[in-house]
This record gives sequence, structure tokens and C-alpha cells, in this order.
Amino acid sequence: MLSAISAKPTKSFSSLFLRSASKLFPIKVSGVSQPKEPLHTKLQLADFKIDIDEIKKLGGDNTGPNPLYVVLSSLAGCEMILLRLVAKEKKVKIGEVQVEVDGGIDLKGLYGDPNVYPGYQTIDVRFKLESEADDKTLHEVMEAARQRCPVASMLGTHPKIKFTNEWERLKKSKF
Repeated sequence: MLSAISAKPTKSFSSLFLRSASKLFPIKVSGVSQPKEPLHTKLQLADFKIDIDEIKKLGGDNTGPNPLYVVLSSLAGCEMILLRLVAKEKKVKIGEVQVEVDGGIDLKGLYGDPNVYPGYQTIDVRFKLESEADDKTLHEVMEAARQRCPVASMLGTHPKIKFTNEWERLKKSKF
């Protein structure tokens, strides 16, 4: 069974951050790109470093993922984290979770066609998860996770992106 998740906003937040709800949580990324590798960018994200590049076919050296893959990876990771947090808050046991995210983009926009939106036109998120909870409860957990995910909020509410988010049970034995 596939179940679609809506994009209605939610009022609940993790109690961990309620104490500082009146302040914005600071997030900083810095980077550098050198002329000898113009499509390669070295980024610093808090305690982590990541290399962003393009594939050779698009003029890069393929030394790291391109920004479009990083966006979809961020979406997958963010929704997975929120799924676990919401399940814990609602005392719902979740076993293994698998996610696939597909995005569709028309590269003409990226390369300057003013008639084509340069970002993703479609993003499809599909979860498979293991749980003994009933479908209604799992739907509520998935819906809350989707609504609270900052990355899904940015992408899922953009008027130029057709965003879908679905889940189904993972076909495995009980955990």
C-alpha cells in the first residue's frame, strides 16, 4: 500500500529546541573554488568538509557529488531524521527504513534558457519502512515528519516543483 503525505504545516516542535524558539538556529557554510578546477568547490559545513563538483560530461572532474545530488541527499537525510524523531515522540517502533528520492530537471534552464525553470521540476520521495504499528499511525508519523522537515518544506512548497512523498511497508519479517 502506498500512502501519500500532504504538505499541511504542523505546530509541534521538538522540546529540545523549544527553549530557543524565539531565536534562529545559526547554520553556516563556507567554501572556496580555484581557477584550475573552476567547477570544484571545497566546502566547510560545521565540523565537516565536502567537495562539490560536476561530472566529467558536464565539464567537471567528478571529485565529489554535484549540487543537485546534494540537495536530494539532504532531503532524504532530513526526512529520515525527522521520521525517527517523530516516531520516538509518538512512541511508535520503527525498524529498518529505506528511502529513494528521484528528481527531474530540464538542463536547458541551468544552461540559460529563460523559458525553462533552472531547478528541479519533479521530486519524488518513496519510503519503505518496517513497523508493527497500524497504517493510520504510520501515516500520522510520516505526515508529521514530512511537515517538520525544513528541506522538504523548502522544496515541497515551491510552486515550480511537483513534489510527491509516499510510503509503504517494507516486506520483511517482524523485527
